Amino acid sequence: MPNPIPNGAAQVAHRIGVNAPGAFDLNAACAGFCYGMGMGSDLIRAGSASNVLVIGAERLSTWLDWDDRSTCIIFADG
Repeated sequence: MPNPIPNGAAQVAHRIGVNAPGAFDLNAACAGFCYGMGMGSDLIRAGSASNVLVIGAERLSTWLDWDDRSTCIIFADG
């Protein structure tokens, strides 16, 4: 997200009309969607949530050092 506050999850929840969401961003790069699915599953099993929405996206190009050819060619947006 270009701005860390408000986070992307809160913005999406607001735009789709979710009232009083427990929304948070989970930043884990490539494994983020898997972590999100696990977190959503755990929240439901624990009884903290009855429904969850997991959206996976990453944009690393903003943070890359394009002059460092040892790493910039590895990472991308997804």
